[in-house]
Amino acid sequence: DRKMELRASVLGISSTELRDKLKSQSFEQIIKQSGFKDKASFHTALIGKMKEELRKRGWDENKIQQFVQKRIDRYSKSSAN
Repeated sequence: DRKMELRASVLGISSTELRDKLKSQSFEQIIKQSGFKDKASFHTALIGKMKEELRKRGWDENKIQQFVQKRIDRYSKSSAN
């Protein structure tokens, strides 16, 4: 799916490779192996990738910021639990 593709792209691997790694490792382990300090730094890179993709699709900056803010709010709520 698209979510897996974006995550794999940020990690510098294919979505198939990511899927295979997830069978034997946690996502946090894969993130660290790919050079990210933690899940938050990976999430920052993922947001950057999503913004880039949305710009390519012709979204204006205001719409992108609204989308990103919703993602940040949702991520903040999930990491607080």
